[in-house]
Amino acid sequence: MARSDRLFRLLQAMRVMAPPITAARLAEETELSLRSLYRDIDSLRAAGARIEGERGYGYRLVEDYALPPQTFERTEIEALALGLAEVGSMGDPALAKAAKSALAKVVAILPDDREQQLIHAISQTYRPDARMQVDGTIDSVRQACWQEELLEITYTDKTGVLAHRTILPLCLMYTDKSSSCLRGATCGTPIGCSTSPGSRGPY
Repeated sequence: MARSDRLFRLLQAMRVMAPPITAARLAEETELSLRSLYRDIDSLRAAGARIEGERGYGYRLVEDYALPPQTFERTEIEALALGLAEVGSMGDPALAKAAKSALAKVVAILPDDREQQLIHAISQTYRPDARMQVDGTIDSVRQACWQEELLEITYTDKTGVLAHRTILPLCLMYTDKSSSCLRGATCGTPIGCSTSPGSRGPY
């Protein structure tokens, strides 16, 4: 792994993991030896990252040199906290992971007082169960939307009949209990990935 990629990976791990972060936890997360980890932390500090802590006590990323400082109103902070928490409860593992990463990046660019407001936001969401369960096929649909590609799908319709279709996915729609794919007219040669046989979805 290139050194720049390794430093970025370490920085991202420190954004996401709850402080204080022990060197052992960081080394496991970034797949580095302790010796390399200590050297990379020194490199990040030399580049301008404010990293509190030391060996044997744990570390905390206080100020992220890679991201410019930002200021949000307190209600904006509450909206960010609530929105990202809601994304995390939707049942889409990829989006849940992205929401956690995005929240860590926002925390990293806030002044100390705003950072504490975000960490202790009073706007919360509670769902004892995820709103839906999705499998890996949703990633294929998402990629096809981004790249504007046709997608061949095999699915079970509402009557239980196995069906095949070529669609042009436009976007993913999330409701309280399900996710749907909004599609356009189909034409041309499908170049996207196929969903797995037997998957159910309102396409």
